[in-house]
Amino acid sequence: GQNPEKANNLTAFSSLIGLQREIVLRIYEQCKLSRNKVTAPLSIEYLATYCKTTKLSAQKTIQRLGRKKVITRIEYKNGRSG
Repeated sequence: GQNPEKANNLTAFSSLIGLQREIVLRIYEQCKLSRNKVTAPLSIEYLATYCKTTKLSAQKTIQRLGRKKVITRIEYKNGRSG
């Protein structure tokens, strides 16, 4: 098991670098545009194109950000148009 105190720790934005930081900033911009804490659905392809990276790198980065509790997926669609 994991120490309960450690499980509740949040990752500081200042500790993010590279692709993780770029993706979080893009998601933040989308939230700001919609004036909401939840963005409209964003595809992996969209984020990969914006960050000039591969879809696989963007997907893995989003998974890591989720594990760090920096972002939370409200809805998830697997597959081609996910």
